[in-house]
Amino acid sequence: MTNEKHLYRLGLALTALTVLELSTSNSAEAATFTVGGFSWNQANSVSTAEIVQGSMEEAAFITPFGQGLTKFDPSQSVGQLLGYNPNPAYSSIVPFPDSNGSLIVPNQDRATIKLTWDNLLLPNLAGDDFVIYESGNSGAPEGFSVSVLKYGESEFRTRRYEFADSFDPNHLVFGTAFNLDDFGLESGDLISAISIGNLFNSEAVTGVDLVDDPSGEGNLLSPGDSGGYDILTSPLGSEYATDKLDADIVYAVGLHNVVPVPEPLTILGSATALGIGGLLKREHSRKQKKSE
Repeated sequence: MTNEKHLYRLGLALTALTVLELSTSNSAEAATFTVGGFSWNQANSVSTAEIVQGSMEEAAFITPFGQGLTKFDPSQSVGQLLGYNPNPAYSSIVPFPDSNGSLIVPNQDRATIKLTWDNLLLPNLAGDDFVIYESGNSGAPEGFSVSVLKYGESEFRTRRYEFADSFDPNHLVFGTAFNLDDFGLESGDLISAISIGNLFNSEAVTGVDLVDDPSGEGNLLSPGDSGGYDILTSPLGSEYATDKLDADIVYAVGLHNVVPVPEPLTILGSATALGIGGLLKREHSRKQKKSE
């Protein structure tokens, strides 16, 4: 193999290796827990939350999520991050538009929350990358959509809906894990935020949400797209009833370490390596054409 090819491949690999090194060297001192079959370090929990579209229910509720876990910090629950703090000792939730509500109702009012790690980023590594916990009762999940914001971009990726992976009876939560590959990200890419929104079922007058896969989970179609399939509660399940569209999101956490925003020199070094690799590849192609 020529030196040019070696350098080009080195340039391509540099960014991914840099991200991997950051993610393995920035492990924070915090407790590690397992809930619903997923193990995570609380240092990788989201640390900010805001309502970016519509309104949530005005009432907040405490949940048993995290109770009995030594050193668990309920202040990182989504309800508390949104400023709803009925009891600081407990995790709290704020429901999406509720079928019992009078001012905001499902199938009529959209609501979206944005979650971040403040100034940290979550890398796309092997396997699932983050898990979202939704408070509920066994056998009765409530649907929601998820999107992510790639670092350096201004628009969130296509929304996705996925079946819940597990239910934890001790914490009364459904756990749903997401792989950043499914949002079109490459290995080593970084995200700066997650957005979570409510869903509309087929009873909605306008704006029904459909997915691109007959299984009942997948990417949500955009307005005007043709085709699509009903969103189902589980594999071979049924469509969500209207009173199951008010998801109670309690917690979101990365399944590997979050990392600092890359230093300018790191970005420059990676870009330079990639640029050199590209130039060398073009030069190598030009030389080959001349020799033909």
